[in-house]
Amino acid sequence: SHEGLPLDDISCLRVASSGDLWIGAHHSGLVRYDGSGFHAVTTRGGLAHNYVHDIAEDREGSLWFACWHGGLSRYREDVELVTDDPVQETMARDHNGRLLWASGATAHRTAGSEVERLDVADRINDMLVDRDGGVCLATAYDGVWRHPPGAWSDQLLTRLLCAEDSEALTLCEGRDGGIWIGTDTGAYCCVQGVCTRYGSGDGMANDRVSAILEDSQGVMWFGSNAGGLTRYDGS
Repeated sequence: SHEGLPLDDISCLRVASSGDLWIGAHHSGLVRYDGSGFHAVTTRGGLAHNYVHDIAEDREGSLWFACWHGGLSRYREDVELVTDDPVQETMARDHNGRLLWASGATAHRTAGSEVERLDVADRINDMLVDRDGGVCLATAYDGVWRHPPGAWSDQLLTRLLCAEDSEALTLCEGRDGGIWIGTDTGAYCCVQGVCTRYGSGDGMANDRVSAILEDSQGVMWFGSNAGGLTRYDGS
């Protein structure tokens, strides 16, 4: 907010194919940053709810917003309500173009006309399809798990991060293949099984990291719903 951002309760971030940065909030709807200014989108403009839990983009360039307690909204030219089903937590798309989504402690994946299910031990806050096609799942209080590419089975899940007494909130894969994990006790970068923590003592705006992304220039952005936005360019 010190640089003109009209909200500080950030829940998610997404860079669209247009280059615009979309910022979702817990109570304030959406903000689009086009490089010159911030533009707010709320329920007054057609958004399903002002609590935006996740943002995804489809092959046609439409943006999808999962709104907690409100349903699903789509943006192309304007915002439109697609469904008012309140169970919309997090979304992703795999390398085959299939849609994945989570509800509670269950991940779902389209498989033709069928829907596959993958159950974990705790609520799924975020999911990520990594460069190898594996699916990473950030859970509320059971750490982060990864499922390899292929048919789904809970027997194939392996733990990526055991974050005791921490809630895993968000996931992002860096261009170097490292998996960044935002928790309520800082951000972790996991590379080849080694996880390094970064927090307010390292320059983060807040230890609660609720959104992470890497932009086209390789700059990392960390959003907090308790302390604004942190930019890290590696220096």
